[in-house]
Amino acid sequence: MRLNLALAMSIRARMTAVAVLASLFTLALATVLLVSVSQSLHWDRCATRARQISIAVFELALLTGDYTVTPDKQTADLWWSQHEALGEALATTGGCDETVVALSDKLVPYHERLATLFTALTGHVDANPELLHTGLDAHGIRIAQQLRLTEQDLSNATMEFRATLSEDQSRIQSRISMIGGLIAFAAILTVGAASWWNWRTVSRPLSRLREGALQLAAGNLEFRFGEMRGTEIREVARAFDEMAASLAASNSALLSEIAERQTVEHALRDAKRDIEETVERRTTQLVETNQQLVEATQAKDRFIARMSHELRTPLNSIIGFSSVLLSRVPGDITKEQETQLRMISRSGVKLLGLVNDLLDISVIAAGGVELRCELVDLESIGENLTGYAEPLARLKGLAFESEIDDAGYIFSDPGRIEQVLMNLLGNAVKFTERGIVTLSIRRTGDGGACFTVADTGVGMPPERIEEIFAEFAQLAPPDGHVAEGAGLGLAIARSLTEILGGRIGAQSTPGVGTTFTVWLPERAPCPPQDADDSL
Repeated sequence: MRLNLALAMSIRARMTAVAVLASLFTLALATVLLVSVSQSLHWDRCATRARQISIAVFELALLTGDYTVTPDKQTADLWWSQHEALGEALATTGGCDETVVALSDKLVPYHERLATLFTALTGHVDANPELLHTGLDAHGIRIAQQLRLTEQDLSNATMEFRATLSEDQSRIQSRISMIGGLIAFAAILTVGAASWWNWRTVSRPLSRLREGALQLAAGNLEFRFGEMRGTEIREVARAFDEMAASLAASNSALLSEIAERQTVEHALRDAKRDIEETVERRTTQLVETNQQLVEATQAKDRFIARMSHELRTPLNSIIGFSSVLLSRVPGDITKEQETQLRMISRSGVKLLGLVNDLLDISVIAAGGVELRCELVDLESIGENLTGYAEPLARLKGLAFESEIDDAGYIFSDPGRIEQVLMNLLGNAVKFTERGIVTLSIRRTGDGGACFTVADTGVGMPPERIEEIFAEFAQLAPPDGHVAEGAGLGLAIARSLTEILGGRIGAQSTPGVGTTFTVWLPERAPCPPQDADDSL
């Protein structure tokens, strides 16, 4: 580990040295370039000042000539304005080279002498106003000649100033270019030497290592590098040789393990085949058992249907004969006989209801419910239900109300609708000791119908509402009384509602009451012939 770390650090140090040298040369070149640009900008500013001075001197000479011809005040004002611009240009050369500043300072006396001579000339003109019309006299001409000579001297000095500035700029640019070229040449030599050195000490040995690595990758685990020149590469070659030996040993162990695993896989394959055969055999047994259960269920349903049918005939006879006897058509009966006959009639009616429920649930379970659909008058349905529930409620001392809003028609099975709602109304009366039972019928927004049966009975916990729709489910009333019936009514009501394409729900609060709601669509899923008849 220590040798590997030293090897890595050594190669990294070589690469770092080359990178540092390249960075230093790049920095030097960038510095030279920056200085060159800075000097160029500096000398451009100085050259601009020199051009401004030359232009100002030329403008002064022109204005002096104009004033000599026409010595008016406007020309004099222009001359002084240009003289001031020349002074500003001379004052802004302070940031240039010392030689340039010295030459610029030589121009200042000429600038001052021009001001003195032009002041004398304008003073002479102001003292002799007639000169504005006649032109300069001999004295004025002498002053003007001195002014021109001074301007000529200033122009010559300006030309010398610009020539010196151009020479200095060229000399400095040549020096900067030479330094940059030397640095670039030294950088090329250094980078070339470093690249050759790295190729000789790193790249060429690494190429051999790469060839050996490809041999190992191709599966030649017997390949060895042996001794190689160079301490660092030698350590890497030794590491490769050790790796090859380790891979050869691992490969041998892996082949042995593969052979062992193949043996285990054969055993697992045999065990899997045995398990699949066992599962297939058990599956066949389960299918047979399930078929037997289905057949037993069907036999049970057929038995219930047959027994229900067989029981209905004698029950109808019992109910019919008891009704005949109660009507006193055969003859008069005593009070006690009337009481007994009424008990027989009520018991027969209850037993017939249980038989009918058993028959309905068996038909529903067998999928044998047939709908007889027609146009259903909701108002007529409401009247029939009221005629059924109102007497039951009156017998228990309960109030009954019916609300039919927006009566209309739906296409469904009226008999099944009345069976569902009579079941709900019967339960409402059964579990209500005092208060009111309410039936409401209204149309829904999608054209269907909504039936609501509400009571003020004992109610039930909301979390147990779903239980009451199960077959043979009976929730014990909170008053401790035993619930009557077989617990099939609500299961039948839900099944018939779903067969009619609707749904049923309930809301309840203990001690407050229960509300059942049935939603039916505008058209029930009736047989095709019924649908055709409705058109």
